[in-house]
Amino acid sequence: MADLLPPEQVRPLLDEFFQQYLPITQYLNMRSYEYTGDSFSLAIDLAPSINDKLTAFGGSLYCVSVMNCWGMVYLQGRQRGINPNMVVAHAEIDYLAPVDDEIIVATCHAPDDADWEGFFESFHNRGKARAKVSSTIMCKGKEAVRFNGQYAIIGMND
Repeated sequence: MADLLPPEQVRPLLDEFFQQYLPITQYLNMRSYEYTGDSFSLAIDLAPSINDKLTAFGGSLYCVSVMNCWGMVYLQGRQRGINPNMVVAHAEIDYLAPVDDEIIVATCHAPDDADWEGFFESFHNRGKARAKVSSTIMCKGKEAVRFNGQYAIIGMND
């Protein structure tokens, strides 16, 4: 196993990527909330996402969920010294309850059977790899959003 960079060292790289390449993240005030290596959380504010029902707009919830999982794979790569060029290959979302917390937090946990070393070994050997990850948003102690996605690393950024 390669020496991993510590989570606190790679987390700012994701915020820099958002700032440079994804304007919607600024509009939603999307920011890294916590990264431990085994889990990653992103937060957005309710205010720019509020809909006519005074809850979070589904598109904003989708955006924070898809970027939460994307960020998990990105940070796993950065910990290993890789600056991955990634795409979302497949995604699905279930809206289970309204979300009206002032700060909305999406959390991605590495699956119990996560084989990050095998995933990145596949990337090194083939130049591409796919990972399935999921994210949840809790509101008032209940699961409100469940997201599943498949992400592909298709190369490396400069």
